[in-house]
Amino acid sequence: MATLEDKAEGWHARRIEALIDAETPVQESPTLEFKRGEKLGRDSKLIGALVKQVTGMSNAGGGTILYGIEEGEIDGITTAIGMSPVTERKLDADWLASVVHGWTAPPMRTFKVTQVPVDNGFVLAVDVAQGLTAHQSLYDHKYYQRGARSTEPMLDHQIRDVMGRRTSPTLATTIAIRNTLRSASLHRYRLGISLSNVGLVRAQAWRIEVDLPVGIFDEQNGIWSHALGMLKVMRTATTVGHDDIDRFAFSAGSSVPRGFEDIYPGQKISLDGSVGLPDFCIMIDDEAHRNLKRTFGPPIRYRHYSADQPATEYEIPFEEWCRF
Repeated sequence: MATLEDKAEGWHARRIEALIDAETPVQESPTLEFKRGEKLGRDSKLIGALVKQVTGMSNAGGGTILYGIEEGEIDGITTAIGMSPVTERKLDADWLASVVHGWTAPPMRTFKVTQVPVDNGFVLAVDVAQGLTAHQSLYDHKYYQRGARSTEPMLDHQIRDVMGRRTSPTLATTIAIRNTLRSASLHRYRLGISLSNVGLVRAQAWRIEVDLPVGIFDEQNGIWSHALGMLKVMRTATTVGHDDIDRFAFSAGSSVPRGFEDIYPGQKISLDGSVGLPDFCIMIDDEAHRNLKRTFGPPIRYRHYSADQPATEYEIPFEEWCRF
């Protein structure tokens, strides 16, 4: 799943407020879900719903659930419209973690709960990693999976596919965004891209694609259309929906050392100077920002492939990557 520089440091009130105050409303997605604070409680139905949402994220591709956000619908899509914090002090991060541990089989461990104080209560941010196997809710003995914008019971073949993760690689791509220049009329961001094998099996013949809105790539940082160091990098222009896209594809080049084309369990590859790449940066000035806003704030999209795993796609919403 995507990680930003501030997310790596943990959730905080400023970041949550940015979701609420964004000019373009932040929508739910396969990897992001909003819940009002009143959705947490000791009532058995509320516990069942909590376990359903968390296991659903784990059994899909992972993601984040924010408890303490008011949900509303815009054009039929659930969006964040305000704060609705958790108010009961005992329903804290430790309580939530213990509920998930105790009501899942096998017990879930691959998640992190961050408690963020806000006015009149707190928000609980639950970051869930993709599970290495299918996790079952012990509340109703069902398996769930997060879809486009809802969490539904899994079918038999879906359960088998997720349980098969132990016998196939599980790749995770992250993009950490650092602001390296900030003025009233110009921002520059460095994108730190990495690929990790968090599964138990070697991943072979990997590839990463990053889609940027046209016109924001910083051209000052080297040539990005041939083999560089240990990587092959291809840059192409394409269109996704109504958006013009600058696509960068990274893969193991012909000159890589033996074994670099494979990623072993626990191994992480960073697409930076360690593999012969210059910084991967984007620039936003006043004109570019106005143009992007006119096109409804396009996200940065990225995906990874390997010979042993279906393609997995992520996106970073405009409000999170462009802090102009």
